[in-house]
Amino acid sequence: LVHEHIEVIDDSVSVGQVNREFQLLEPVKKLLITDIDGTLILPKEGNPGLEELVSQLRERERGTVFALASGRNLELVGEAIEKYQLPNPDIIVSSVGSEIHYVCPEWIQDKGWANFLNWRWKKDEITRNLQRIPWLTMQESAAQREFKVSYNYDEARFDMEQLKEELGKSWHQVNIITSHGEYLDILPKRASKGQALKFICQKWSIPMDCVYAAGDSGNDLEMFRGPVKGIVVGNRSPELDSIKSDKGVFLAKKPAAQGIAEGLVHYGFEF
Repeated sequence: LVHEHIEVIDDSVSVGQVNREFQLLEPVKKLLITDIDGTLILPKEGNPGLEELVSQLRERERGTVFALASGRNLELVGEAIEKYQLPNPDIIVSSVGSEIHYVCPEWIQDKGWANFLNWRWKKDEITRNLQRIPWLTMQESAAQREFKVSYNYDEARFDMEQLKEELGKSWHQVNIITSHGEYLDILPKRASKGQALKFICQKWSIPMDCVYAAGDSGNDLEMFRGPVKGIVVGNRSPELDSIKSDKGVFLAKKPAAQGIAEGLVHYGFEF
């Protein structure tokens, strides 16, 4: 990864103008997209199954696209890739779906996605109005992004009606996502990991039924919509307890990367 060189891709840029080593230039056979923390990695438990899965990902065939979808910002995704020696992804969906970057090998931002999210987005108004809620604490400045406002919240005092009241008319233009019982992200209405995934598939002509998505918490939920083959790892957060295993979602028994591998075997995925 080249952290210092970040460019942008506009919708007007043709696929052929992207770096020739970029995986998406070739016909995409399948796309594996996974959350990082709690899904791909689980440091407190020694990252079960990570080494084996990483080895398989490094040897994946051409046409198999690997993507990361994280609540982390782009820089922190890069740190995770380096710290845990993850294979370079082809796509990074960061900040809970509010940013899309391609890796070829530089980080190249999809400006078309940013333009799409900018519709009716009033970040300053949102932060000003939510200052009045005592059970919300704004996260550090590094967690705030152009299209994401992030808070820690007191789960025992959480009140959706109060959120609606304080946001006023802005309530109808935002997407509120809670995860792990302590994090609350406010995004443009059009933004989420699932919406970003749908945008990528439409832009690069990837059939949704060729997508395998893995997650462990509430901010992963929208990735499991439609014909996507979802994998919920065994160490899932309570927000996903209501999900039932069906043809579109596999509930793994094993944790983290072991659970991803378990789900891929279930779906007959071959690297």
